[in-house]
Amino acid sequence: MARKAQYLTQSTFYTPAFNSAIFDNNILIYYSQNNEKIALEIYFRMQNEYSEVRQCWQQNGNENKCIYVLLYPEQNLFQRAISLNKGPILNYSLSPEIVISTLDDDFLFCVDSDQNHVTSDVVLNELKRFMEKNESNGFIPQEEFQEMQLL
Repeated sequence: MARKAQYLTQSTFYTPAFNSAIFDNNILIYYSQNNEKIALEIYFRMQNEYSEVRQCWQQNGNENKCIYVLLYPEQNLFQRAISLNKGPILNYSLSPEIVISTLDDDFLFCVDSDQNHVTSDVVLNELKRFMEKNESNGFIPQEEFQEMQLL
């Protein structure tokens, strides 16, 4: 796990604004202090309400894969991380404030938490949909994703 966390901190997805983190097996939540409430809500609800979904995710061959939930405190940090990414983007989220990507074999949920309507419910619903579907074949090239954003 330490190797993976170190790799994330060296990626374009990381920002020094992430001054706190919660690690829970294969779910890792990075956030800034002003997003502590939503981060803790996600963590506790994943523990209590989504334990079956997590168990199913792990049993479907994902026991060595991590899901990083990155709660960007400012929209410009979110947009910078997405625009600098050279890897595939998973066109999966129903919410424009959440972009799903990969880092090696792991998945990243990049969340623009600067938006007032982004709550733990929004993030958890997307996580649940993703883990239940267990899909990783919906990736599109970064160039196509950027073109879609312009439309």
